[in-house]
Amino acid sequence: MVNRLGFLDVLRGIAALLVALYHLGNMALGSPQFWWVSHSLLNFGSFGVMLFFIVSGFIIPASLERRGSLVEFWIGRFFRLVPLFWLLSGTVAVLWSLGLFSLPDWIFKYPWVVLIGNATLLTNFIGAPHLLSPAWTLPFEICFYALTSVLFVTKFRKASAGIALFLGAFALFAADTFLTDSALTPQAASDPNHVGNPVRVLVIAGMVAGIAAIFAVNRKMALYAGLVGFVAVMLFLNRSWPLYQAVIFLSLMFTGTVIFRASSGQIPVWVAWLTVPVVAICDTIAFYRYYVAWGEGAGTWLGGTWWTESVAVWTAIALFMIAYALRDRVRWPETLQWLGRISYSVYLSHWAIMVAVPPLPVTVPGARPLTMLMWLAITLGISHLLYTFVELPAQKLGRRVSRWARDRYRLAPAPVIRPRVEQPAAHELV
Repeated sequence: MVNRLGFLDVLRGIAALLVALYHLGNMALGSPQFWWVSHSLLNFGSFGVMLFFIVSGFIIPASLERRGSLVEFWIGRFFRLVPLFWLLSGTVAVLWSLGLFSLPDWIFKYPWVVLIGNATLLTNFIGAPHLLSPAWTLPFEICFYALTSVLFVTKFRKASAGIALFLGAFALFAADTFLTDSALTPQAASDPNHVGNPVRVLVIAGMVAGIAAIFAVNRKMALYAGLVGFVAVMLFLNRSWPLYQAVIFLSLMFTGTVIFRASSGQIPVWVAWLTVPVVAICDTIAFYRYYVAWGEGAGTWLGGTWWTESVAVWTAIALFMIAYALRDRVRWPETLQWLGRISYSVYLSHWAIMVAVPPLPVTVPGARPLTMLMWLAITLGISHLLYTFVELPAQKLGRRVSRWARDRYRLAPAPVIRPRVEQPAAHELV
């Protein structure tokens, strides 16, 4: 039987592999030719991250609506993301303290900020550096979870298309002169001259929170919508990231949600067909307006430009749509589905392995490509072990905790939305 949702695992596997190849290849090969391919022809890293965001946008609302409970949703997300992240972050910190892992000294300039940022997975939203470099995407994921959960308890539950279009349009005007980065925590970013716009951030967050509370489905949910909406928007605007790029990331996640809504019969299909290209066009124009090119003039390789990021957006959307169209027609290779299952471990661990494991001596024939293959093989092997002995047990524990919470507090599920297509099973929503 064809696994209709196996395409999600395949896409996650491809995304994680491309991000890993981006980092491992650039570090191991170090050649202008590879740099040109990985940065200027198609930025592997950006493509993988954007594909991850679209997949999250599709699967997170499905997960929330299947559970029908905010408490169970957040329990599931905690046990899905946090245990592995804490384990790897703690390992990096211990190895660094023993002199076995290289990290810039400035990372620990504000130890409590580092601890709080990495413990909460909110790092760049509070001006904290990452102990795991690829983890910069997790704060955006958590922000999307929070906003999705807010929409879930308001009358905007099915307004994904309007939100995606709004974010796409907002990206066109989201210059950093509107909100400078690290607006609430400038000192944490080690920039004493940075003042930020805390009042503007708090006012915008308050406005969003007020709207969410007003349109909540009931008084109890109004408190949740207002509080979570305020915190999510406040932290998002406090990002240490160009504002337009942060908005683009959210627009891609909500674009994935639009595809889910259309696939489950909650919105007309034509709305999705209109929304997806419009968001991509807006994101492209935003990259054209604001992206700061780098690497040009080096004489050996082109470097990143606005169009490399735009190609990553369009390619990620195109690949997702193709895989979605083939979801019930193709028997997806087990290898790719396995890669998708271990994708979170691959994504988090490959960078640490690259830093911790020395490259092969240059005296070894083909040392550079062999080093990349060695790092990749170690990454896949360790990721399989992490998935088997950390991720799976944590997910099973999360399901037990969810059942306990449901029985203990008699959690009432939200109204079920009957889809026109097969709903993802529990194991496919992790």
